[in-house]
Amino acid sequence: VRTRCMDQSRDAPKARKNMPSLRHPTRPLTPLVEDRHLFYGSDYAATAAAAAAAAAAGSRPTTTSPLGRHHSMGNASRGSPLASPSPPAPREGVLSRHQSLKISSGGQLLQLRREVREFVDVLDSERSLELQLQAADKLALALDGESLATAVTRTQSETVIMLDKLIESVDANLAIKICRLYFLMNPQPDMVGVCKKLYFLSKEKTNDKLFYSENLIECITRFIDAGEGLVPLLYASGALKHISESTLCIKALLTSNVARILGNLVKPQTITQLASCPADGLLPQKRPAKAAQILVQVTAVLRNLAAYSMASKSLFVANNLLGDLCTILHTHGQHTELVLNVTRILSKFTTFPDCLDIVTTHDSAVEDLLQILFKYPTNLPLCVRSCFVLTTLTMESAPVREKIARTGDGVPALIALLLEWAKMDAALPPNTQNSCVQSPPQPQAAPTSVDAPMVAPPSDIEQAMIKLIRLIANLSINEDIGILISHSPGIEVLIHILDDKSVYEHEELVLNVLCAVTNISYYPSTPDAPNIILQHATGITPVLISLLQHENDEAITESIRAFGNFSRDERVRTAMYEQGG
Repeated sequence: VRTRCMDQSRDAPKARKNMPSLRHPTRPLTPLVEDRHLFYGSDYAATAAAAAAAAAAGSRPTTTSPLGRHHSMGNASRGSPLASPSPPAPREGVLSRHQSLKISSGGQLLQLRREVREFVDVLDSERSLELQLQAADKLALALDGESLATAVTRTQSETVIMLDKLIESVDANLAIKICRLYFLMNPQPDMVGVCKKLYFLSKEKTNDKLFYSENLIECITRFIDAGEGLVPLLYASGALKHISESTLCIKALLTSNVARILGNLVKPQTITQLASCPADGLLPQKRPAKAAQILVQVTAVLRNLAAYSMASKSLFVANNLLGDLCTILHTHGQHTELVLNVTRILSKFTTFPDCLDIVTTHDSAVEDLLQILFKYPTNLPLCVRSCFVLTTLTMESAPVREKIARTGDGVPALIALLLEWAKMDAALPPNTQNSCVQSPPQPQAAPTSVDAPMVAPPSDIEQAMIKLIRLIANLSINEDIGILISHSPGIEVLIHILDDKSVYEHEELVLNVLCAVTNISYYPSTPDAPNIILQHATGITPVLISLLQHENDEAITESIRAFGNFSRDERVRTAMYEQGG
């Protein structure tokens, strides 16, 4: 008797809410983080420390010339793959680009200079904040006119000098309005300081609504699309990452062109272009790392889009984002925070057949996901998601199972990893809390008590073990791989887990061990290849008999299936009879 993990075609009723199930496996969860940072891992510790120091000291714009420098990426232009989208329709209360001043060319410059002087006078005279905000809006309207783009160079330089002094306003509303003025200038001045300021403003969740109301979401996405230098791109995409945690902003992003714009940034050719960008005065050897740091921010925005709504799936498929994200696993495998973002996205979408096909047919995705496990065995959030994706891929795909078995040490390496995690789990103190997977506290499933005490959610290492055991169970569906697993040294760890773990405290883990034991015990022993699981059959018979009385119907079903395989041994049949099985 064999069974497949993650069979979601059957919908058996559950006797208890949130009861662990093989049909509905626990999904990895992106944990909520209270503080907003540019990076969360240690890949870019020096960069993160520098950003923190800049935040503490305050960030001044770095415009070195009144006209600034108009950065570009190599030969990129507005007609390149990074080209800007057509201007979006403004939101209610936001000035339109087409509401420009309707005056003659000669009068335009005079009018704009008057607007600048009025704006400067208002700010210099320390008038009320309300008047300052009104003056900023009025100047934005003047700068936003397309017909003024080539006629205001001198006045724009005067404006930039003044804005450089005022961008550090203590009022977030005024600072954000001033930042928006920079985006409305054409050509734009040096945007490094402005993007840094926006990034630090985005760290405060209370400012999310200001980014939305001032239409800065569109300004930032257009700026990112234009590819104006690595450093400003890093901070602009970091700001977009932070505000994409807001429900208000994420809804706006879903209805905007952001999927296409960010999709362009994760394409291999664009990544190569970013890594070779000569701007910003970076040494050539530092540019690839800076490009990877930008990708961390971009993939975090995509992750937030994926986490917010499954409706974003069509955007990912239409823009071929999943295939390009799989390529990042291959080209940037050393950047763990970037890889974690990618695996989080894949774990969201690979449960859908069309998305599953994209990952399955990718040239290197399966091998790269497998190598993540072997390269970063102690990075449990990353391993949980990689295992989850591989489990989904191996549920139905025989070629994927065979590919995993052929990759490197394949099966022996997976069993060795399970042994390593089992030792880590045994060394944990009791009631260690989980932080990387979605597993809400559940009532203890004692057969004699409905109101049993709460059980702590599984630890991170236990969740990694659950996903890996599911993967081994799925691999054993293939006959050749199953036979190999059955006589591989170390596979007896499944028996030890079944002996040591209480089903009432580790229900999902026990369920998955049962499933793996059932699949592996299907294959008979031979003189040359004894089935290690079958050798322990009589020892785990009492455990299987006790599970026949559990309230979880899947635990009962898997125990019966295991007995169907074990009962081929006369000693097991005798033990079942003697123990009342």
